[in-house]
Amino acid sequence: MLSGHTALVFLALIVFTPAASATEDDIGGWVALVTNGRFGNETGRIRYHFDTQARYFDIGSGVNQWLARAGLGGDLGADVSAWIGYARFRVSNRAGVVVDENRLWQDLVFAPTFANGHRLSARVRFEQRSISEGDDVRLVGRAAARYTIPVGDSSRFFLGGETFHDLNTTDWGGGTGQSQNRLFLGMGWSLGGRLSIEARYMQQLFKVDGGEDLLNHLGVVTLRF
Repeated sequence: MLSGHTALVFLALIVFTPAASATEDDIGGWVALVTNGRFGNETGRIRYHFDTQARYFDIGSGVNQWLARAGLGGDLGADVSAWIGYARFRVSNRAGVVVDENRLWQDLVFAPTFANGHRLSARVRFEQRSISEGDDVRLVGRAAARYTIPVGDSSRFFLGGETFHDLNTTDWGGGTGQSQNRLFLGMGWSLGGRLSIEARYMQQLFKVDGGEDLLNHLGVVTLRF
């Protein structure tokens, strides 16, 4: 039987599930390296995060993305933390044009662990994005949820989703409203110490103003250390 917490996550997934309006499907793959922890010791209140990713959309098309992202966080309570950070993106499109993007971001994270070892992570993120091909700053709000269930002593199953909303218009395109949805599920395995690996399937819907929406089917591998 589902717990009340699990039911809430499934409700969130219904909200985050991409609509069936996409008319173009692509297959891609992402690879990510992630490290995070606390300064000083495991009871320190100040946290750090760093990840770098290579993302390949529509394999063979030349649509690629690379990023590095870093952040600092602090505990506000037993299960709540606040974060600030910076990310650098580089994107190549089908025409071979390369665009650089800078993002400042702020997070509020709620991450309780339940008595049965299940874990919920819910995050609200506010981003300020600027690119090399435009002058304006795009404001983006994001909301994400992930539920993790232990499977044996060294593995775990997880599922979750995330929704993106553009909050303003810019001189480099886009409007206001929902711009992207993600829905994912996968497995993770501990490899000893802090080292672990995760593999997931992710469905990613991009809303395209004045055009066909794009639906990506992605295989994602993440190494955490």
